[in-house]
Amino acid sequence: MDENVTTSRDARYQNQGSDQIVLAVGQTSLSHDLRVVVRNRIQGNVTLAGSPVSTTLLFRGPEPRTVNATASGYETYLVPGTYIVTANRTDASKDYALVATVTVPSGGNVSFPFVAATRVSGRALFNGAPITGSLPLSFARQGGGVYDVATGSSGTYETVLPPGTYTVTLDGTSSASEGGIMRFFRYGFGGGLTVPSNQATLQFDLATSRSLDNTTVSGTVTVAGIGTAGTVTFTARDASAITATAATDGNGAYSVPLAPGTYDVYATRPTGNVALLARITVPHATALARNLALGNAFVLSGVTTDAQGIALSASVTIRSSGQFDVQSDASGRFSALVPADAYTVAATQTATEKGIAVTYEATTSLSLQADATVTLRLEKVVTHTAVLTWDSSERQTIPAGGSVTYTIVVQNTGNVAETLSFSGTPTDWQFSFAPSSLSLDYGSGSPTATFRVVIQAPAGALVDHGAIQIAATSSATSAPIGSVTVQVDIERVRALSASLDPAASVFDAQRLHYEIVVKNTGNGKETVDVSIANPSDLAAAGWTVRLGTVGGPLNGTTLTNVSIEANQTARIALQAESTTAVTGVQVVFQVSAEDAPAVSAQTSFGLDLPALAPGGATVTGPEITRTAPTDTLLLSIVIGAAAAVAVGLYLSRRRR
Repeated sequence: MDENVTTSRDARYQNQGSDQIVLAVGQTSLSHDLRVVVRNRIQGNVTLAGSPVSTTLLFRGPEPRTVNATASGYETYLVPGTYIVTANRTDASKDYALVATVTVPSGGNVSFPFVAATRVSGRALFNGAPITGSLPLSFARQGGGVYDVATGSSGTYETVLPPGTYTVTLDGTSSASEGGIMRFFRYGFGGGLTVPSNQATLQFDLATSRSLDNTTVSGTVTVAGIGTAGTVTFTARDASAITATAATDGNGAYSVPLAPGTYDVYATRPTGNVALLARITVPHATALARNLALGNAFVLSGVTTDAQGIALSASVTIRSSGQFDVQSDASGRFSALVPADAYTVAATQTATEKGIAVTYEATTSLSLQADATVTLRLEKVVTHTAVLTWDSSERQTIPAGGSVTYTIVVQNTGNVAETLSFSGTPTDWQFSFAPSSLSLDYGSGSPTATFRVVIQAPAGALVDHGAIQIAATSSATSAPIGSVTVQVDIERVRALSASLDPAASVFDAQRLHYEIVVKNTGNGKETVDVSIANPSDLAAAGWTVRLGTVGGPLNGTTLTNVSIEANQTARIALQAESTTAVTGVQVVFQVSAEDAPAVSAQTSFGLDLPALAPGGATVTGPEITRTAPTDTLLLSIVIGAAAAVAVGLYLSRRRR
């Protein structure tokens, strides 16, 4: 609805807000009331230095409204009440703002003048560091008017304010790392700011405080659907979670703030064998509702001992869908009330042996359907590890087939004594060790020993031969428990060869096609250039020659940047075409290393066109004979001419 209250346009009946109706298919009638209010017209201009200008006006009051003003003015309808009107404008790099209070109905035109304003900027900081993430910030002006702005991802903000005194408020959440763990925090700031007249810019940083922005987890602890008093423990199971405990009221209601993360929830009541054990994930949210229904539970008890059966204190975990932790006492005894379920029960203890920490463990499983007792006999968790080191100053360069002797230091970093043997790779290299095995105790300081290894390279060793590793193998596990990589450099040998592959030579009735095999007979990768050494001679004889890799494009008499691995080959395609049919011309093919032209090879061969053997060609087929066919038309002409001549002679004789 939008109708005048009277004949004047100053007040109109209008819908209070958007409205809708829903009609079912086949419905014949519907009763629906419209919510209607009276709104009053407010109009006028926004001026800058006395001249109307365009801008966007924000009315804050009984109903917020955004109105676009033009150079011709503005007009809008508002419900009666008091409004704060604000706007900003930048003109010729200068900032202007307005803030005014207006009462509706206004009783006439209302104009708003812009005044020179100040561009206020700064950063939201915590302990001097910018806060990442967007945070809401407001500047409330004494006398009316609120300017809202948000900080950017790097903590900066900027706004334009008219002169005045402001209350500055920041209240928002963002995540940040604390001790290497990402957590959610609520940041806050409250303070005052005075913006003077005739000042173009003003810097104002916000030194914030913060607190954990936790999720409020709440619900009711029940037994058979009835609320009951009890205790709820939330045990953190990841780095971001924080362990907490809550006590319910008499009706079972509880509420506890929790950092987002994963938790094991354990709930019980003071009397009766009922409990709950479950794992939950708490999101970052304002609140999370979680009711906890307790079910039948049984006592799971036990004792922890060492390998000889002597009681000791240990940490015990009771795991199902959730996990419950308990510590056995000095006599090794522990007990827990947990719901009926299938459980894995594990005990661990850390002790010191020979100055190093050693872990002992025991594990058992059971299905708990009644009170049960378990015995956990802890055994040492044996670790077999060794660290091998080599002094790189021993690094040497040897010829292929040569040998070198290195010294290796081995440390036993495990928690048992070891007898170690040694081996080396690659398998085509030879290794000999002195001594061939060593025995090392364990303990603080990691007992060490040294041995020597003679490494012999194979006769065909390449410069790029891969890693050489020396490994130590435990006699207890027959598996390597440590290794070290050593460096042995091989002297570079460089040589190339080139040869024509006769089997790949082809004539396609127009061009000759050859393949030349270039081999890197050295022991290191080569990058080579291939070329025709006598292109002028070939051109003079009427031959055009092109080079390329086999299967690749052919172009010119030089081919560069051809890579060939050690002891490998590359096939070069050569195409020759003649305009004179001169045969037997020699082509000289040359290959050389790009970084060492003296490392080269050359081969030559003749460009020979195939020749046809003497003798005639025999052709057979339907209607093909060895003699030329008779031309019947010509034969008839000849016969006709002979007949005419004969007739002429006969007539001549009769006249005589």
